[in-house]
Amino acid sequence: MSSQVQRLTLQDALTQLAVLEDQIQQLQALISDVEAKISSLMSAEQAIDLLTLEDKSTALIPLDEYKTILVNAIVPKPSRVFIHLGLDVYALMPLDKALELLRRYRSQLAKILDYYQKQFTAIVEYYSSLRAAVEQALQQARGQVQQK
Repeated sequence: MSSQVQRLTLQDALTQLAVLEDQIQQLQALISDVEAKISSLMSAEQAIDLLTLEDKSTALIPLDEYKTILVNAIVPKPSRVFIHLGLDVYALMPLDKALELLRRYRSQLAKILDYYQKQFTAIVEYYSSLRAAVEQALQQARGQVQQK
């Protein structure tokens, strides 16, 4: 079996670079989104942990969706909490089950984040090598034009 070396035209390489740039931007956005979700889950876990420490806790409660108005409130130690499951669905569950669910979801997101970061690294490496090859080809072409 003979090995075949694939050669790209300059136009094909430039097209690939543009596609790779789009993929890089999309992965950066996905990575940022997953990191924000992980941070949010960690914050929720910390909030539940704080609720379990004392019989009463104080909390700032937002009165509007943009958190423009907050009130200081005393929160009695709950035995159960509502947890967001997605698509505006909430479930009432014991604190320990809520923590377990949050941690499991955070673990799944961490695996997804790891996958995205590996894909990002691979694409950036390929992009860098392709860009270097294009730049080298352009330099060689300029050199040939100048010699004529």
